[in-house]
Amino acid sequence: MTKARITTRIAAATTAIAALLLISSCMLSSADELFELPRVPNGLLNLQYQLAQVTDRGAQYSPPQSGVNRQSLQLVDLAGDGNTAAVAFFSTLQPSPLKVYVYRADADGAYQIASVIDAAGDSFDQVYYADLDGDGILEIIVGQRLSETLRCYSVYSSGDDLRYSLAASGDYTAMTVAELPDYRSSLFSVLIDSRGGGGTAEAMLMGAGKTIERHTDRLTGGVTEIRQLVLGLLSDGAVAAYVDSLADGEYIVTDVFTASGDGLVNVALLSGGENPTRRSARYTDVYSADRTTVRDGVIDVPVDIYPQGRADAPAGYIIDRYDFDSRGNMTFACNTYRDIYDEWYIVMPPSFREQYSVRAGANPAVLGETVTAFTATENGESVIFLKVYELTGDNREERAALPGRFVLYDSLQIIIAAEIVPGDASRELDESYIIENFGRILPIWNNELE
Repeated sequence: MTKARITTRIAAATTAIAALLLISSCMLSSADELFELPRVPNGLLNLQYQLAQVTDRGAQYSPPQSGVNRQSLQLVDLAGDGNTAAVAFFSTLQPSPLKVYVYRADADGAYQIASVIDAAGDSFDQVYYADLDGDGILEIIVGQRLSETLRCYSVYSSGDDLRYSLAASGDYTAMTVAELPDYRSSLFSVLIDSRGGGGTAEAMLMGAGKTIERHTDRLTGGVTEIRQLVLGLLSDGAVAAYVDSLADGEYIVTDVFTASGDGLVNVALLSGGENPTRRSARYTDVYSADRTTVRDGVIDVPVDIYPQGRADAPAGYIIDRYDFDSRGNMTFACNTYRDIYDEWYIVMPPSFREQYSVRAGANPAVLGETVTAFTATENGESVIFLKVYELTGDNREERAALPGRFVLYDSLQIIIAAEIVPGDASRELDESYIIENFGRILPIWNNELE
C-alpha cells in the first residue's frame, strides 16, 4: 500500500469524525434545540469514557515528539475496512512506562480496547502506520526515546482482530517508511555509530508469516549526526532515501540509498572513491532537500558550493547541484544562488555557471533596504546585471514599485523585489524567468516532501 493511500485512510478517518461532530451540532429539528448544547455521537462519548478509564489510573497523554503523526489520539483505518480505529499514546509510572492503546469500534459504533502495547523509554519519538507485509492490515511502527541520544523502534503487527504484538525491533537515529524499488513498503532507518562516527542504513522488510528481512549499507565515514532524512527520486525514476549528515563535526555530506538486486545500496559511494558530495565543504545550513530545486520528485543534491561575500561571514552561496542515478552516475542539474539571511533562492540559466558572483549590503541612503547585486564580466569589466531588493521599511511598497522593479515576494514584514539591469550579461533574463525561478527556502524533515 502506498504512503498516499495510508495517509488517505488516516485523513478520511479524521474527516469522518469531524463530520459527525459537525452534524451533531448543526442538525437541529426545533427552535428549542437552538439553545441546547451540541450532542456528541454515542461512539465518541464511549471513546471519551474509555480514555478517561486510563487517565483515572494515573496515566498521562504522551504524544510523539517528532514526525508527521504527533497527536496523542490518532484516528486510523487500521484494518482497511472503512472503520475507524483510535490509537492513543500514554505515559505511566509502571516498569514499561509507555502505553499504546488501540480501540476498535463495534457494530454499534462503541469503542472497545483491542490491544494494549507496552513499551520502554522516556517518551514516544515518532509513529508510522504502514502495511509492511502486504496483508491489508497496517503495522504500527513506534519510535521510542530511551535517552537523550538513544532511540529504538518497535514494529507491531496484527490480524483482522487488531490484537497487536511485537514483530521486529531495532535501534535508530532517524527513520521513515519508504517504498524502495522492488520492495513493498519498508521501514528505512539510519543508525549512527556513536563509538567512531559513520554508521549504517537499513531497509527492513516483512514477508508473509511476519518473516523479517533486513538489507543494509554503510554511511559515509566520519558521520556524527543526522540532519535530514527525506524520500525522493533518482534521475532514472527510482525511489531513494536522501540522508544529510554532519561529518567530522563541521560540514554536511549526502548519502543516497536505493534498492538494487544486491539489496540496499548507497549510490553516493558506488564510484569506489570518496563521497562526491564531500569534495566541497558544505556548510551546515545547506541540505539536499529544502524545496529549492525538487523537480518532479527528483532531488538535486548540492555538491560544489561557493560562498559569496566575506569568507568568515558569507551573505549567500552559489551552488552547483547534481542528480544521481541508480548506478551512482552524477549529472549536472542546475546552478542556484541561495541567500542566507532572508532564505530565498534563484535558479540561474545553465550558461551562467561559473560566470557570475554576488555581493550584498545595506543601502546607506534608504532605511530598511538591502541590495543583493549579481555581477559578471562584460568587455573586461565587472558589471551588475541583476539586483534583488529586500525591503523592510515603512515605505517598502513604494520602493518595490519604482521603475524597473517587480515583486518576487510580499509578506507583512518584507517585500522582495528584483530589477534586471540591461546589457549583454542579462540578455538571457527577463521578468518572467526570474519570477518563475525564484522561491523561498522552506526546511523539510522526516519525508514531509509533499
